Amino acid sequence: MSVVMITTVASPRPASPRSGRPPCPPAGMLADGTPFYAPIGEVAVDGPLVTCHLCGRALRSVTAHLRVHGWTKQAYCEAFGLERGQSLEGQETRKLRAAAFTSRLVFDPAVRAGSAAGRERARTGELTLDAAAAARGRRHPEQRRRKTRQALAAGQAAAIAQANTERAGARLARVAADVARRHGYPDIGAVRPGPGGGRCQPGGHQPGGRAPQGLAVASPRRHRSRGGRSRAERAFRTL
Repeated sequence: MSVVMITTVASPRPASPRSGRPPCPPAGMLADGTPFYAPIGEVAVDGPLVTCHLCGRALRSVTAHLRVHGWTKQAYCEAFGLERGQSLEGQETRKLRAAAFTSRLVFDPAVRAGSAAGRERARTGELTLDAAAAARGRRHPEQRRRKTRQALAAGQAAAIAQANTERAGARLARVAADVARRHGYPDIGAVRPGPGGGRCQPGGHQPGGRAPQGLAVASPRRHRSRGGRSRAERAFRTL
């Protein structure tokens, strides 16, 4: 269902469930003219209360409240871009429902049988297949698309950081190899300090030798001093 936005609000101010008036102006309007009072694709939660998109009231359970508007939960989630399994209740209400269900699971044979049947379908993969069949051809809700965009953004940031680290390491290796080659060494691993720890001499290295312990390597960033020498060159000069 398309949406016509009027204004953008983070979340409405909490209001008494008994209040007959919405707590703030609508955040937007659906294509059929229905106003809504919470962002599309979000569940506005304020402590134990959840804001109803249809009237802006803060309630402990929007699911139980929907009958006032004559809406079902499925129609509500589809209209406001929420996933079908999204809870429309506050955390305290969910805890109470979970405790009540746990008690029924212990004392009600029908609930135990239904729970066992559901676990078996989940184990065999039937639930996954049914969910995939039900979702086939259905447009993803805004809430799901928003989660996907956030996950992709986080992955891209990690990939960029890794690429920067690899690029910096490769650049350091190139600078070190260039400095060693210009001073007569086959590579930076062949550098050996001169007698008494003084400056390295071109003839004082051993082919294929390794750098001594404690040899400092330049930073990946190639900074040049006023004289035009890179940090790797200055480190080489002081060996």
